Amino acid sequence: MTISEALNAAGPIYRKRAIEPAPAPTTGGVAGPPGPAGPPGPQGATGPAGADGANGATGATGPAGPPGPPGADGATGPQGPQGIQGIQGATGPQGPAGSGGVTVVTGRMTSTQAFSTVTLADVTQLVAAMDANGVYLLDCFVTFQSAATTTGLGLGFTSPSGCRVMAEIVVPITSTAVASQLRTIFPNAATAVNTGSVLGTGVTAINSNHTARISGIIRNGATAGNFQIQARSEVAASAVTLQIGSELTLVKVA
Repeated sequence: MTISEALNAAGPIYRKRAIEPAPAPTTGGVAGPPGPAGPPGPQGATGPAGADGANGATGATGPAGPPGPPGADGATGPQGPQGIQGIQGATGPQGPAGSGGVTVVTGRMTSTQAFSTVTLADVTQLVAAMDANGVYLLDCFVTFQSAATTTGLGLGFTSPSGCRVMAEIVVPITSTAVASQLRTIFPNAATAVNTGSVLGTGVTAINSNHTARISGIIRNGATAGNFQIQARSEVAASAVTLQIGSELTLVKVA
């Protein structure tokens, strides 16, 4: 293929350029000024990210912030083991003595006791122990029955030497339907201060209950001993019988 044939095959541009004569070289001419800048071309694709730079130096510590609100209380923990017992402390001084309590001394009949003589004898179940120098309130109720309406009860008491009894004895004294009583207060001019008795003269009905009483205040002396109730019949061989439930009570007050 010739050069002409090759140019024709390449297209009109190459034919034109091939056939245009090359400009004549210039000699000694001055270069013209640069032409104006052309418009910017389209932005190229973003290049790949560069490698991370080295870490900078640590900055100074900033000021502390304000305290936050208190947190909620936590749950109560389990109880710890009990500690060992401490040593016992010294015994303290003894306190003052308390006031004395009330002491009650009683005697009560749980069986009957008959009296058929005119001599006073002890009522075995109506007796009470007294402390030396003790002061007592006295009350004694005696229930009795008589074998005859004309047979009364003799009722009295004994106490330790040095004892002073201020008492009243009350016993029935009549055999009529209207009962009456004999009241005698001790001590009196005819009696000792630690003994006394009163004699009844009858009852309203045989084998029925009648009541006599001794009451008062006892101031015992320096000798401890018994306060003893005594009884007798008004008529020999005619019995008076003290009944179950008759009772003697002493209440110590000093």
